Amino acid sequence: MDSHDELVRHTAEEKTFAVRKGLPVYLLTASMCRGVEEQIPHLTAAYVHPGTFLRRSLEQHAWKFDRVTGEALVVVHIGTDDVASGLSPAAIVGQMEALIDRIQHGHAEPLYVAVCSILPRPVDNQRTMGTVRDTNRRFHKLCRRKRDTIHLPTGKLFLNHRQIIKNYFTGDGLHLNVEGKKVLFNYLKKFLWHFCKHS
Repeated sequence: MDSHDELVRHTAEEKTFAVRKGLPVYLLTASMCRGVEEQIPHLTAAYVHPGTFLRRSLEQHAWKFDRVTGEALVVVHIGTDDVASGLSPAAIVGQMEALIDRIQHGHAEPLYVAVCSILPRPVDNQRTMGTVRDTNRRFHKLCRRKRDTIHLPTGKLFLNHRQIIKNYFTGDGLHLNVEGKKVLFNYLKKFLWHFCKHS
C-alpha cells in the first residue's frame, strides 16, 4: 500500500473521520492568518484575503475549490469582520453554512471543511464579545450537524478565565502579534498532524 493511501482516523465531537494520510490542505482566511505559509509548510495553497467577509468569500473566493480533485481539507478562518460589521450570530452562521456548502458542492470525494472559531479581540466591547461567544457556539453545533465538517475551537487559545490574553495582540487590539500567531499556527499544525498526519 502506498503511504498516501494509508488512512488516518481522527475523532472529534462524536464524529470519526478516516482520511488519507497527507491529503492536500488549503487555507481560506482573512488577515488573522497572514504569514501562515512560512509557519505551516506544505500547504497546498493559502488564500489570505485581509478584510474579507463570509459573503465576499462565498461570492469571490469559493470557486477556487472547484478545481480541487480528490479528497482534501479546507481550513476556514473568517468571520471577525462579519462580527465587527454588526451581523447577528444567526446571520454569520447562515453565511458560514452557505460557504461550506459552496466549497463542498460537486465533489465526488470528500472535501472536508474545518471551521475555526472567531477570535475574541481586546478591542471588542461586551456586546461584541457576546456575539463572538454565541457565534462560536453555533459554529460548533453547525459542524456537528454537517457531514465532513469539523469545528476548531481556536478562540479558547486566546482566553484565560474568560479574559482575553492581550499579550497575543497588537497594540490596537485588532490583530494577532507574532506571539499570538505562533499560538494559532502551532494549534493548526497540531490539528493537521492529528487529522491527516500533515507535516
